[in-house]
Amino acid sequence: MKYKHIIWDWNGTLLDDCDLCLQSFNISLKKRDLSQITKNKYRESFTFPVSEVYEKVGFNFVLEPYEVVSNEFVNFYEEHFYKVKLHTRVEECLSKVLSNQVSQSILSAGKQDLLDNWIKRHNLQSYFSNIFGVEDQYALGKIKQGISLKKILPYNDHEIVLVGDTKHDSEVAESMNIDCVLVDHGHVNKKRLKSTGRFVASSLNEVLKIINL
Repeated sequence: MKYKHIIWDWNGTLLDDCDLCLQSFNISLKKRDLSQITKNKYRESFTFPVSEVYEKVGFNFVLEPYEVVSNEFVNFYEEHFYKVKLHTRVEECLSKVLSNQVSQSILSAGKQDLLDNWIKRHNLQSYFSNIFGVEDQYALGKIKQGISLKKILPYNDHEIVLVGDTKHDSEVAESMNIDCVLVDHGHVNKKRLKSTGRFVASSLNEVLKIINL
């Protein structure tokens, strides 16, 4: 299949921020005298809405609102974001896509203004014709934004593919009626990704091979 447009997820797919997110989780767990979690446990648990992940690892939102923990996460993430790097060969892959006359967008469950800042920090904004985030910082998901993005793309369904690192990305692609490829170097492990029935890659270079670029 020759695609004309790639929709990239941001966190975990292009940006290697899993360790930073895990660190934030564990700081909040420690603050509440709850047990720390490993990276394996985090990747076995991560989902959308993210509030469900917190509950899985021990948070009790009867005792306190989810928004309190979410604000802790965003504040920590913003303070330490400068430490986070892109995954290997991101710019090389984005350049290769453009050189094949394939356009690109970002679709993220991150808040729009924060997402814009993150992408600008890595000087990647010129690669994307659209950058779609969400209205708030509570990581509820991005199906609504995906459908809105699709409406402005001048392509047929079979000409678009979404690339992400979570089972939610597969759900978003299904809601948009487009193809999806998942990559296992982010927030969810390979076993869980494979349960979606999608192609699962281990690197961005492998993603491009799967979609014939």
